[in-house]
Amino acid sequence: MKTVKALLAALLIFGLACPALAGWLIKEKSDGEVNNLYFQNNQMRDESPEAVSLMDLAQGRLTIINPAEKTYWSGPYSEVAKIRDQAMNQMQEQLKQLPPEQRAAAMQAMQAAMGKGDKPRPKVEVKKTGQSEVIAGFKAFKYEIWSDGQLREELWISPDIALSKELDTKKMKKMMAAFAQTGGDDAYEMDPAVQALWTKGYPVKVVSKLQGETMVRQVIQAQRKNLPSSLFVVPKGYRQVELMEMFK
Repeated sequence: MKTVKALLAALLIFGLACPALAGWLIKEKSDGEVNNLYFQNNQMRDESPEAVSLMDLAQGRLTIINPAEKTYWSGPYSEVAKIRDQAMNQMQEQLKQLPPEQRAAAMQAMQAAMGKGDKPRPKVEVKKTGQSEVIAGFKAFKYEIWSDGQLREELWISPDIALSKELDTKKMKKMMAAFAQTGGDDAYEMDPAVQALWTKGYPVKVVSKLQGETMVRQVIQAQRKNLPSSLFVVPKGYRQVELMEMFK
C-alpha cells in the first residue's frame, strides 16, 4: 500500500484557495516508471503500468483495478485496515512454527513494516533550506523532514500548482488517517509539522530515505485539463474480487 499512501500524502499538499477550474493531470516519474495522476470533483485516479487506484472522497471509497487480469476491488477505506489486520494475524500464526529467537525477530520486523509496533511517535522537525529550483516548469522551494535526528524526506514544493476547492481537504485528511500507520518508519507523515506543509503547494520532487533506501519521485508534467468521468469508474466487463486477491 506504499503507492496509495504516497499518493494520499501528495494530494494533501495541494493548495486550498483557487477558483473552480478544470481538473488536473499530473505526470510523475519514479524508478523509471511514470504514473499519471488525475484529480477532479473530489475524485482521484493513480494510474501506473501495473495497476490503477481510484479514490472517491465524497463516498469514502477506494477502488483498485488490475487491467491485466480485468479484475477490481472496491470498498470503504476501513476495509483496507481490516484486511491489513487479518493478514497480520495470519502471519503471526505462521510465525509460531519458527524457533523462539527467529520468531521474535520476524515478529518485530513485521510489526514495524505494518505499523503495529510499540515504537513511540518520532520527534519530527521540518526545515526550510532556502534553496529553490525550477522543476517541470514550476519554481519550487526545498524543505527537509527530519525524524528522530535522521533525514527522511526532501521536498521541493511549488506554490504554483494548486487544486481547486472541488477537493474536500477535510475528507482528504480522514482518508489519509485511514491508511496511516500508527508506528513504523513512516509514522512522521502524520506529524503536525509535516501537515503544516500541506498548504504551501504541491511537491514536484520528493526524495524519500527509508529503511536504508533512497527513492525519488518527480513531476515531469502538470496541467489543468477537463477530464472525462470515465476515468473514475471501473471499465465494463471487469470482475470484482476480494482485496487479498489484488495483491497476489
